Amino acid sequence: MEKLSAVHGVAEVLTLQSQRAGGRGAADQRAYFFDTLAEYQWARHAEALMPSSIDQLVKPVTEICDHYDLVLWELTSRHVDHYFAGPGKRVRGTVRTKINNIDGYCAFLEQRFAGEIARRFGARLESPSRYVQQAPAPRGLRAEDPAVPAGDARVLRRVA
Repeated sequence: MEKLSAVHGVAEVLTLQSQRAGGRGAADQRAYFFDTLAEYQWARHAEALMPSSIDQLVKPVTEICDHYDLVLWELTSRHVDHYFAGPGKRVRGTVRTKINNIDGYCAFLEQRFAGEIARRFGARLESPSRYVQQAPAPRGLRAEDPAVPAGDARVLRRVA
């Protein structure tokens, strides 16, 4: 897959939806991915985001897709786990920010292109945030733990 990085300050003309319906090859998927990425950038630009902000939203998507030479809907939990927890492990906040940016793009795809992706490529689109293992809730906030420990409840009754 060609690199997805953009040259700043250079206008590009893209023909969106240029692939014929029914194309199922890797080149067709790649072209469709580029179309959706360009439309996502256009939609963010229409929201009056600065070009640098748009780049920050798209950068994690392009990084992980370039790393594995896959389009987003081909990524598996193993890809995402290895990318974020593998060599050169990133800081937790950075990982969360990148996952949120990827998740935002996925939400955009789900709203606008999920049916088309399923029809053309037979892929089910799911957000990568489902791949990130959530940290356990603090004690006392878990479903199996009481909301207020028994000792604290007695103290609260005496105060009231």
